[in-house]
Amino acid sequence: MWNYLATPFCFTMPGFVTRELDSHTENGQIWRVLEVTFPDSVPTHCKVQKFYYDDNFMLRRMDYTAGVVKGVASHYC
Repeated sequence: MWNYLATPFCFTMPGFVTRELDSHTENGQIWRVLEVTFPDSVPTHCKVQKFYYDDNFMLRRMDYTAGVVKGVASHYC
């Protein structure tokens, strides 16, 4: 739960690695994509996740690999 409440502020903490990817278009909207690599000290679904933000910097979607089913999941916000 901490990850959900602290996003995106925790990305500035030591050990997090971020990089902006090419923009993503969905339903006529263009979203900025941030790829985040989590440090080993932070428990999470997977080490590398993608976060999609709209023009108002609101989180719209996040992609990750669910460890239990080993499949890609998209969480819409």
